Amino acid sequence: MNERSSLPEFLAPFFWEYDYKSLSWPHDRELIIRRILVHGGWEAVRWLWKKIGDEGLREWINNHHGADLSPRQLRFWEVQLGLDHQQVNGWIEKKKRSIWGERLNR
Repeated sequence: MNERSSLPEFLAPFFWEYDYKSLSWPHDRELIIRRILVHGGWEAVRWLWKKIGDEGLREWINNHHGADLSPRQLRFWEVQLGLDHQQVNGWIEKKKRSIWGERLNR
């Protein structure tokens, strides 16, 4: 692990438009969590899960109302973390009604 970034090198490809070596967990936590949950592979997700645990993931997803997670990702986390089913349904419906969601549903 690079001391300056405090992040493992295998995560670097998920932050292609950032100066990876300048990212740090304490300062860029929100960005790191979002990017890994949305774009990360299983190894990256496992790293994040170990770092913040079930409660940290549950809190982040709830506080961000599902953020940019796909319906498939939201269902995965719903099952894994015991997220409220009605709440997850609401997030998914909201995404479907968005401009981009409507374009994707055509």
